[in-house]
Amino acid sequence: MNRLKKILFSVAITFSVFAASVAQPLTVTQSSVNNYVVTVSATSPKYKLVWNTTPDSWKKAQSISIKTSPETVVLASAHPIIKFKTKKETFYAAPRGVTLKGAANFRDLGGYKTTDGHQVKWGKIYRSADISKLNDEDVKTLSDLNIKMVCDLRGEQEVATAPDRLPEGTERILLSAGSENVGGAGSYMKYMKNPNSADSMMAAFYTRTDHLAKKYKPIFDQLLALETDKALMFHCTAGKDRTGIGAAMILYALGVDEKTIFQDYELTNEFRKESNEQYIKMLTSQGLPEKSARSMMAAKPEYLRAAFDAINKNFGSIDAFLEKEIGLNSERRNNLKMKFLN
Repeated sequence: MNRLKKILFSVAITFSVFAASVAQPLTVTQSSVNNYVVTVSATSPKYKLVWNTTPDSWKKAQSISIKTSPETVVLASAHPIIKFKTKKETFYAAPRGVTLKGAANFRDLGGYKTTDGHQVKWGKIYRSADISKLNDEDVKTLSDLNIKMVCDLRGEQEVATAPDRLPEGTERILLSAGSENVGGAGSYMKYMKNPNSADSMMAAFYTRTDHLAKKYKPIFDQLLALETDKALMFHCTAGKDRTGIGAAMILYALGVDEKTIFQDYELTNEFRKESNEQYIKMLTSQGLPEKSARSMMAAKPEYLRAAFDAINKNFGSIDAFLEKEIGLNSERRNNLKMKFLN
């Protein structure tokens, strides 16, 4: 880990649920296409701002000049990464979400602070919901994000009805373990007619551990094999449950604290707010009680807690699970951190 440089700052993110008690030196939010609001609250009057689209190589980064703060700047990127540098400190920021017309809940796992003061790199790991409805512009955005590996966590029935749409040259692997019998929302209807059974059914899903290694080990293997400046994206249908557990395991392996992991999980409720309302309306029109529909579509912290508790119970600890089932021994875990932390 001696090659890693400590980062003293955890970048601010888009939603207020993540507002930190300490003022953030740099925040970036998107206001419209190619327009980004940059806010600098640095204590040092001398700083440099540059932006980039590649997370590992910064030699070709372009300068940003702002006269006031906050200030809207035009950057020709769907997901710019901004570096703020003073004589003693370096910070990185980017918008949490990536706007796509044909997909919801597409967001970057970067920017989170680890317990030892590092920061997860922006622009390397993305999570999403279904990407079968991407338009041509969306596909170009994925190409611009340098996404070269997509890990599809859905079952074969889901894939058959909604195949991924990807840029040419992007590799995709199907990780359907545990999702073999999932065929969309309709497959749950018969189990959820009673509103009281909805939470129980979701908790039962999250406490399954028999398929976890087959489902998530290949993601970690692909992350370790990922090339410089290339990105990986993983997704399921809603980008909530299977994707949420995967994101939690990745962030935990990188050293992010549980509170932040759970906050990232709950962000699905914000990123899917409009989509969820449409889906809930469709489910209730088919006879599902609204309470059941809302439980099914919600990212409730108790669901992810059930998964953590089950892993701790069955494997001794999350760390033991990552080592024994995922194959992250100390060397591989250190390699993962060196690759994905600033």
